[in-house]
Formats: sequence, structure tokens, C-alpha cells
Amino acid sequence: MKRKILITGGAGFIGSHLANYFHKKKYQIYIIDNLSTGFKSNIIKDAIFIKKNCEDVSIIKRLKGIDFYCIYHLAGQSSGEYSSYHPFEDFSSNVVGTINMINICLKTKNKKIIFASSMSVYGNLLKAASENDNCIPKSFYGLSKLSAENYIKFFEKKGLNYGILRLFNVYGPGQNFNNKLQGMVSIYLEQALKNKQIIIKGSKDRFRDFIYIDDVIDIIARLSVNKNKIKDIFNVGTGKKIKVSELITIIKNKLILENKNIKYLKTNTPDDTHGIYSNNNKVKKFIKKIKYITLDEGISRTLKIEKLRCLSNKNFS
Repeated sequence: MKRKILITGGAGFIGSHLANYFHKKKYQIYIIDNLSTGFKSNIIKDAIFIKKNCEDVSIIKRLKGIDFYCIYHLAGQSSGEYSSYHPFEDFSSNVVGTINMINICLKTKNKKIIFASSMSVYGNLLKAASENDNCIPKSFYGLSKLSAENYIKFFEKKGLNYGILRLFNVYGPGQNFNNKLQGMVSIYLEQALKNKQIIIKGSKDRFRDFIYIDDVIDIIARLSVNKNKIKDIFNVGTGKKIKVSELITIIKNKLILENKNIKYLKTNTPDDTHGIYSNNNKVKKFIKKIKYITLDEGISRTLKIEKLRCLSNKNFS
């Protein structure tokens, strides 16, 4: 009998990559997605698809009696800037939706949930962010993700087995290029491919930890199929501190853009974090992952596919 898994956000960027991975492993896949940022074309063949918000309580009844091997809760509002304009929607999506997934998970044999949290829970740190650091979010988004983490940890006493993944800047082919409020790499690549220019809000000295989608899927998969109980928080990043100026230089060189087409604005993105990168020692030790795809290589792989999508206007505005 096939293992059954549930992927929320399975029509989105990370979720669709994860669904493709487990489809090749012959899992029976259920997907919940409201298609607000994901695409129906991303939903894999043979998946059981439910078009709903995760905060819709009817989902609990809809999935009653299904013994999922694991629930991958990747859905949710994912933009710090958007959360500053829509805090109630952000809370409902990220906190209420998570509570619903916990309720479903507790009714399964394994009681295992993998939750996509965010680096935004940390706020600004002057050093590599460690899972043991105090979290002082700068945005409603970071606050809602941290709240969702705490709800998951609260239910450990009910037997919940969880992996909380604090994702850093995930990028790669298939990212939603229509979303101008989330995804630094995708925002800049969309501008460069479509308009032959890049407009950057904020300082070129801001820094991030950019991790390629294949590395993220590898970490999620290896954590979730691990036979040991997890019940822990893991940073999902490369551990490399990359300035915005370095990212722009890589994109500019690969697409042969002139300096005059690179423009820095003094305006900052609302609630933006100046800099954050990961201490990833815990996840490297737990699953023995040492090698990560470099930003230069990851951008090359992304452009190889995204150039074709841009020419066809598929999933581009």
C-alpha cells in the first residue's frame, strides 16, 4: 500500500517541487492549495487536490480518517511586506491554518508534521542566526510564523512529532515571478529578463542566505523520512552571507546588463530586515548534509529554465 502524504501549498514553488519528488517515490499525494500564488498547472498528475484555504475548518472533516505518513505544511502568507498591509489575513493564514493542520496530524498514526517557518522570526542579527537565538520579529509575517511554531511545540505533549524548518531565501526555477512582494532572487530576475533592468529598494549592503530549491527539497525529504523522532527546529540555509550587491553582480554578468540599468532606490521595503544568514550546523549534523549548490551555480540553473518561460510569457505578468 502506498504511503499517503499531505502537502499544503502543493501548487506553489516549494510545494510543487516536493510533490514531484515524492511522486517519483510512488507516494499517494494529497494537496491543499487556494491557488492565490500557486498555479494549477503545478499540481502533479494523480494527486488528490483540494482547493481551499488551510484555515477553512471544513478541511478537517474532509480529511477525516486518512492516515497520513506525514503532513508537509508549506502553505501560508509568505511576504513580510504584504503582512504589513494585511496583518489579519496574515495571522489567519499562518496561525489558524497551522492549528487546523495540527488537528489533522494528531489523528494520524505517526503524528508527524513538517512546518515551513521562516528566517523572519529572528529579526535583525549581527551574526549567523542560531536556532537557540532569541527571536524578535520585525514584521507581522515573522510574528505569525513564530506564533505558529509555538502552537506546534505546545502540542508536543499530545504526541506531535514535528520538524520546524526556518527557511532562508529559497530560490530556483518555478518560483512565482508574478509575485512582486516575495522572493528577492525572483523579483530581480523577473525585472532583468522582462525589462533588461533591475531596480533595488534599500541598501546594496543588505545581506541574505540564498539556498537553492533542490537543497531545500533534499533537507525536507531526509528529515521527514528519518526514523528517529524529530521534535526540533532547524535552520534551512547554506550558512553563506551574501550581500545584495553580490547577487546583483551575478545576475548582471550572466545576463550582460549594463551598469546604467542597475538602479538603487533610497526607499526601503516596509519591515524589511537589513541582514540575516544562518548557522546551519544542526541540520548538517542531523542529516549529514555537507554540500550545497552555490549561488552562482543556482542562478545559472534557474536562468536556464526561466529564460524559456519568459519568452513564452508562461507564469510571467
